[in-house]
Amino acid sequence: MLRKTVSLLVSMLFILCFAGCVSEESVPYNKDATVGNAQSGIVASNSNYQLIWDDTSYCVMLKSLKNGKIWSNIPYEYLNQGGSSASVNSTINITVMNTVSMKQDELRGYTEAAENGRIASEKIENGIKVTYYFDNYSISVPVEYLLRDDSVALSVKTEEIVEAGEYKLISFALAPYMCSADNTDTEAYLMVPSGSGALMSVNENADAIRKYSGAVYGEDASRIQPEILVDSEPIYIPVFGAAVSDKNALMGIIESGACAAKINAEAGNSRTGWSSIYSEFYVRGYDSYPTTQFIWSYQDLDYFSDDITDMVVTVGYYPLYGDDANYNGMAMRYRNYLEEKGMLYVSESKPSPYALSLVGGALKTVATGGIPHKVTSVVTSFSNAQDIITDVSNISGHAPSVQLIGYGSNGLDAGKIAGGFRFSSEFGGEKQRRALENYCSEKGIELYTDFEVVRYSESGKGFSYLLDAAKSASLNIAESYLINTPLRNYDENAAYRFLKKSQIIKAVEKLVKTADKKEISGISLSSLSSVSYSDFSEAKYGVKGETEEIARQSFQKIKESGRKVAASSANSYAAAAADVIYNAPLTNGNYDVFSQWIPFYQMVFSGSKPIYSSYLNLGADSSEAILRAVASGTGLGFAVSSTYDIDLSVSKTFSLYGTVYEDNKELISDTVKTYADYYKAIEGAEIINYTLVAEGVSLTEFNNGVKVYVNYTEEKAVTPVGELKPLSSVWLKD
Repeated sequence: MLRKTVSLLVSMLFILCFAGCVSEESVPYNKDATVGNAQSGIVASNSNYQLIWDDTSYCVMLKSLKNGKIWSNIPYEYLNQGGSSASVNSTINITVMNTVSMKQDELRGYTEAAENGRIASEKIENGIKVTYYFDNYSISVPVEYLLRDDSVALSVKTEEIVEAGEYKLISFALAPYMCSADNTDTEAYLMVPSGSGALMSVNENADAIRKYSGAVYGEDASRIQPEILVDSEPIYIPVFGAAVSDKNALMGIIESGACAAKINAEAGNSRTGWSSIYSEFYVRGYDSYPTTQFIWSYQDLDYFSDDITDMVVTVGYYPLYGDDANYNGMAMRYRNYLEEKGMLYVSESKPSPYALSLVGGALKTVATGGIPHKVTSVVTSFSNAQDIITDVSNISGHAPSVQLIGYGSNGLDAGKIAGGFRFSSEFGGEKQRRALENYCSEKGIELYTDFEVVRYSESGKGFSYLLDAAKSASLNIAESYLINTPLRNYDENAAYRFLKKSQIIKAVEKLVKTADKKEISGISLSSLSSVSYSDFSEAKYGVKGETEEIARQSFQKIKESGRKVAASSANSYAAAAADVIYNAPLTNGNYDVFSQWIPFYQMVFSGSKPIYSSYLNLGADSSEAILRAVASGTGLGFAVSSTYDIDLSVSKTFSLYGTVYEDNKELISDTVKTYADYYKAIEGAEIINYTLVAEGVSLTEFNNGVKVYVNYTEEKAVTPVGELKPLSSVWLKD
């Protein structure tokens, strides 16, 4: 078992302590208060839309003045047919917990509020404010519906939520059926941003209901939890949508509060006849503790933070029409949104057909005089790195984009923040490192050195292991453990902590000074790009708060120093701000509930900066990954090392056994040679369309006239440009 089991006595005391958190000074909840309603009719309008309120069904509708299409938080067609499902008629759902029994309940707004007439509404400027009263739980949640020129925004200010009894609000799901489709619509689908992107068909089939749920930007990395997590693709982009057959689509953009959000989808539900995708927001963080463990039973206790996190969550719903009413249109709309908000940075980074992530080393345990201790095992020195770059450039005919990872004082493993703002001498010293920098500069090769400014395991350079650690929801130090590969559980000897969020900018500022002193050309921030976590040492950082803003500010400080900055496995906020993206997703997680893969991630960011794929030499099926790279216009990514240390066979941070350059040399050379001409043709181009033209055959179109057909099947395929061999591609330019 990963962590020591908490004794039953301690657990009971823990529960009793939490049960006592209901304040005697809580605001009284008046269940007899009169609930007033705005009259049915148009509550806001502009030249494009009308926002309509129905005081009978408590439904808010968005009507297009362009084509008359109506989207609403209860599906309009369903409502007209007299539908009365507790699920579909619920315009908000909440999850609560009883602080005495610790039991959690999921509540539907229809049965708990609407059927009791306990929904209040009032007109506000450009919209309507609707408050949902859950009387049996003494909780009320107000939602504002605001009409905008191109959309309707649903917003909740958590400071206006009332909870005045023994129940505490955990989360609320906004408009679960706003983005929805009738299951009988054979052309309808849900767009899920899992990994690179996915579609869910809405048809009812033998698989029955198909469900998906994922945390935006991944699960809270600092959450204390006893279970071993299963690897899966996270949600990198805070968007979702539904498209229907009459050339209409609705997409949701989580414009604020994305860090606290999950995206949930349900397709093919024969009981309701409808499929939907929506966002759910957590207002409290939580830790999980094991409380009992017997042969026949196991139970976790979820400990939630005392207070609701103060934030404003907003979801903008954008209708799309005609040729834009599909996932291609959704990607372009989100890209435009990033541009309108000034968040999408268009880089001048030099593209290459491929990228090398050169692995420096990692810690291993050795014994001296019978006493075990850790040392850095070097698998790629600075001079080794230069030799590899030179060799691969010569044999492939193209110089790579280069990222150095694991060159700090502990290699790939967490140690001091930013590796102690130095490079371990084991990698060859400052002379070799500067020689590598100079070589890349002379050859026009972009070089990015990666630094860890999120995770650490020891004090140093102004950052305290004890005092500067982030706090979890239970106000304990947020400590995580790396996986022990052979045993598939956590290694308590490989613990690391998360830096207080208030200290991250300070760490980046010190990093910039180090880069100035050591003449480091480009900086990579892999963990800051991809890891989202809570820090309850300050209220505003709870429920992964401020993750996006801290990353943006950090990237900006590096750019202000005159350097380029790279992201890796980048969430949307980091991908938009970076000069280059390494290790971009090529898979959507391959969940059984998905019906189709789409390169949504690349469709959003293509053309704005070079994007390089996940490491092709470390994947289970490099041939399929290469085809997806072709279809998504993604540069090829490889992780390599000069040598391999058998003592690192259980390395907990990286698949080092698959990185040896000599073993991958032929794969890299052959693939790059084949790929280079195509990549040159699409350099700097945006994807404007991706579609399946036949079963297992896709067409990707770029805005410079390039088209590429990809056959993912093991059979020959007929395309508009002729017969295509199995597992192959062909491109042409108009």
